[in-house]
Amino acid sequence: MHATMEAAPWGERGHAGFKTAIAGVYGVMLVELLTCQECAPCDKAIAVWREACAARDLEFEVLDAGDPRGKQRIEALELAVLPAILFDGRLVAVGLQTPADAQHLLAVATLADD
Repeated sequence: MHATMEAAPWGERGHAGFKTAIAGVYGVMLVELLTCQECAPCDKAIAVWREACAARDLEFEVLDAGDPRGKQRIEALELAVLPAILFDGRLVAVGLQTPADAQHLLAVATLADD
């Protein structure tokens, strides 16, 4: 399954609006991965996103559906599919991304910083 870009906040505002919508004007983007235990795609996603975020010096956090914070985030977003990836609290993609997909999403998200 590949990344989907549903409800992307930057579509109407271009790249400058994207940086503001995703990372704010200042600060390092937080990448959150929502997962659940005993989910093989979730385990693979952790490795993919950990490596992708490390390569760009981004904050990375895994939130599991079994933990209160993870459960709350999943319910608030009304997610039925995991893993799911969020940039600064905004849903960016669901399903398992390839390393190339992850790098592409991060490159677009940090385009204004490059």
